[in-house]
Amino acid sequence: MRMLFQAISDHYVLLFIRTFAALVLLVAGISKLGGRREFIETVRDYRLLPKDLSIFVGRWMPVLEIMIGIGLLLGILILLTAFVAATLFILFGIAVAINLLRGRSNISCGCFGPQQNRHLTWILVTRNMIFAALMTLVGLDALGSDDNAQLTAEKTVATTLVAATSLSLWWLWGYIRMLLHLDLSDGNP
Repeated sequence: MRMLFQAISDHYVLLFIRTFAALVLLVAGISKLGGRREFIETVRDYRLLPKDLSIFVGRWMPVLEIMIGIGLLLGILILLTAFVAATLFILFGIAVAINLLRGRSNISCGCFGPQQNRHLTWILVTRNMIFAALMTLVGLDALGSDDNAQLTAEKTVATTLVAATSLSLWWLWGYIRMLLHLDLSDGNP
């Protein structure tokens, strides 16, 4: 376990994690802006907040995700942005878990906006908790670091490109899985 923590605490690995999470939050926030009314309905479908608070959260969650994503990506207030990101991921995971425990898995997760109609699963809960743990590690590193890992521009760009490529491959894998589960028959023999 100690070796795993040492590997994760490497500045390149932490930069990769921070960049990957930043891109996830940016894409999630931007994709929700285009369908704000639908996203408000998604928040309401969770049945966790009063109507007025659901509207508030539905309107401002995308903005918060974008702001936190930008902060993480640019390395602005890393301690604050990492802990806010961790808190968001924990809240997302709890919201999904509560609905799963209620037997409500057929609602949209709203993860990447209303265009993506992904249903609730325990994998989403696990994914959010992993993101929360990783963001906590990023925050703890920022808390204990004097120089905040001054990497060269070339190494920062390379790590960012690796994170963006990894995120693209992750989404591509999700779309491939979705396509494999589509019923492509048109009803004709």
